[in-house]
Amino acid sequence: MTGKLKIGVIGGGGWLAQTIVKALLAKGVVSERELAISYRSKTPADFSAALLTRDSQQLVDACETVILSVRPADFENLRINAAGKRVISVMAGISMARIASATQALCILRAMPNVAANIGYSYTPVVASSTATHADIAITRKIFEACGQCDEVKSEEHLDYLTGLTGSGPAYPALLAAALKADAVARGIAPDVAERAVFQLLVGSGHLMEKDPKPMAEIVREFVDYKGAIAAAITTMQENGFDQAVSRGLQAALAKVRSLG
Repeated sequence: MTGKLKIGVIGGGGWLAQTIVKALLAKGVVSERELAISYRSKTPADFSAALLTRDSQQLVDACETVILSVRPADFENLRINAAGKRVISVMAGISMARIASATQALCILRAMPNVAANIGYSYTPVVASSTATHADIAITRKIFEACGQCDEVKSEEHLDYLTGLTGSGPAYPALLAAALKADAVARGIAPDVAERAVFQLLVGSGHLMEKDPKPMAEIVREFVDYKGAIAAAITTMQENGFDQAVSRGLQAALAKVRSLG
C-alpha cells in the first residue's frame, strides 16, 4: 500500500466510530476525502467531505481497510463481502472466526479502545489473525495510536479479558471515587468538598504515575512499609477482600464479553 490509508467505518453513527474517525482526522492519519462512513439512520453531520452511505457493501468496495463498529447484537444482520480487505473489529466478544465466516475476509484484527479515545488517552489492545502481516498490524496500530496507547496481545482470550478491564474507561476509577466520596459525606464532609477532594486525588495521582512510572506494586508497598494512616487503610481494605472483589468483578466482565459472541 502506498500513500495514506483508505479507511471505511461501518456503524459510523455510533459514538465509538465517530470518536475513532475524529482521532484519525486530528492526527492526520487520513483526510476526510480518504474516509468512507456507513450509517443506518441519521447522516453523520461532521464529515461532509467523506463518502457517506447507507450501503455497507459500497463502503467495503471503496476501501482497503474496513472498521466494523456495530453493536455485537447487530452483527448477525450485517451482510458484506470483504474478501481481500483488511477488516478491523471493535465489537466486543465477536471472534475472528465468526467475522471471517460472515464477511469472507482473510485478514482480521480485533481491537478494543475505550471512551478516553475522545481525549487521546485510550488504551487499545489489538489481536491479529494468523494471516495478518506485519504491515497489517502496523497499520492497525497507527489507527489506534491516534486514540492513545496501543499494544498487540497474543490471543483473543487476552483481548476479551482486556475488554472487561480497560474497555471500562473511567468506570472503575469512578466506582472507587464514588465510594470514597460517600464515606467522606457520611462523616460530615460537605458533598462538594468531598467531590473536589476525591477528584483531585485521582487526577493528581494519575498525572504523578504518568510522570514517575514506578511499578504499581512498589507504590503500594512504599505506603504500607511507612506504616502510617494510608498503610492502615490499605491493609484493612485488603483484609476485607478488596483484591478478591476486583478479581471476581473482572471474571464477571469476561463472562459477559464471551456471552456476546
